[in-house]
Amino acid sequence: MRLVTDSVTVDTMPMGHPTGPTKTYDFAPTGTADVPVWILQVGNGVFVGVAPELSTDTALAIKKHSPFPHTAVTSMLEGGSKNMAEAQSYARITCEAMDSQYARGSAETVAAKIGDMLHSLRP
Repeated sequence: MRLVTDSVTVDTMPMGHPTGPTKTYDFAPTGTADVPVWILQVGNGVFVGVAPELSTDTALAIKKHSPFPHTAVTSMLEGGSKNMAEAQSYARITCEAMDSQYARGSAETVAAKIGDMLHSLRP
């Protein structure tokens, strides 16, 4: 058993409070934040965890690109954090994107970091 931790810096934006559908929204980045990542390796499987709530698409992408045959992705660790929507949610102006404090591309940046960490654990 092995626990590996790290973090990745992503862009942030003011968190919105969507009240309904809209056709426009300002997703301009205004700062940065460190997103902690935890990976617990148990034999030939791993548990990946992050504080933000990841979309199913992001979690499945992490799982798909994992070099481990058994990969579980969890979110909302250490007290959790709001949504971290994938890029297409910003393009579609979804509730998840408007309700996020993370800027467009953050989920993909975190997934890439996790992928690098997973590949470094595999001999």
